[in-house]
Amino acid sequence: MDLLKHTVNLRKRGLISNDIRNELTAMGVGESEITQLLKDSDEIFLNQFKTKEHGKSNNPVKSFALVFSLGILVLVFLGYIYLGLLWLLALWMIISKSRFLNKTRNTFFKRYR
Repeated sequence: MDLLKHTVNLRKRGLISNDIRNELTAMGVGESEITQLLKDSDEIFLNQFKTKEHGKSNNPVKSFALVFSLGILVLVFLGYIYLGLLWLLALWMIISKSRFLNKTRNTFFKRYR
């Protein structure tokens, strides 16, 4: 069980199967056991990160901002450059003042004030 936890932790660190296989081989684990550990660790790793139903958004403000900014970019590319840039400026000001991205203030916009 300790090897299984170690293999899952290696998955969490972002290692691929070949890297995990090399590390387990260096630890003296047999090839058949490595194959079984990789299968089990993949299953555990993927089950830990199952998400909710696909297609539903928890934050409608983010979805609205994404669709709105896409519409603004379409306006810019269609030739309404002044209108598009005006709305991009307005959207940037709203996002910089709002707190919907994080519970604390967004630090990305603090650098440019």
